[in-house]
Amino acid sequence: MKKRVFTIAAVLAMTFGTAITSFAGSWQENGYGRWYQNEDGSYPAGQWKEINRQWYYFDNNGYMVHDRWIGNYYLGFDGAMLTDATTPDGYRVGADGAWIPDSVRPADPNDRKYSAYVYAREMFSQESSWITPRALRNSLTYQGFSSEETDYAMDASSIDWTLQCVKRIQAYRATSWTDEVMKPYLKEDGFTDAQIDAAFAELG
Repeated sequence: MKKRVFTIAAVLAMTFGTAITSFAGSWQENGYGRWYQNEDGSYPAGQWKEINRQWYYFDNNGYMVHDRWIGNYYLGFDGAMLTDATTPDGYRVGADGAWIPDSVRPADPNDRKYSAYVYAREMFSQESSWITPRALRNSLTYQGFSSEETDYAMDASSIDWTLQCVKRIQAYRATSWTDEVMKPYLKEDGFTDAQIDAAFAELG
């Protein structure tokens, strides 16, 4: 079985190419769902929007869409478009988030790699501020997943570890730690040198 190709993909590509990254605004929520309020009080509706380096889609009423396909792009549990990952229904999406044709794989409840991936995403969704690679890896190991299964979940979950490192640095800075003091701890947290350097560069 093949996933149907939606003609909206071309429109989305144009949207991605012309959308403006949001640098201000805030998330709002009520009993119906979440929406994003821009600094001027307006909100996106019936469109894609990039927020903090993640792509989201908002329906015609302005509510964030999640856990479903929009064209050839899949929105995860937190509303963020998945990239370079396996979707919950078993398809692969590339680095640009687009579905990779013929990437469907059969649903297998005994596929422990996929189970590890689902667990990793669920754990990430429960973290209100940030999560470290070490914490996620330890939790997967504690749940009985093998090194191979854990490695797959860490890769397929498509977590922006640079962004998580930024949040970790901000937490350390809140305790008055200097950047030099916290760097060894960031490595212990499981962040790579490249992720640490990129996070510091982003924070300035």
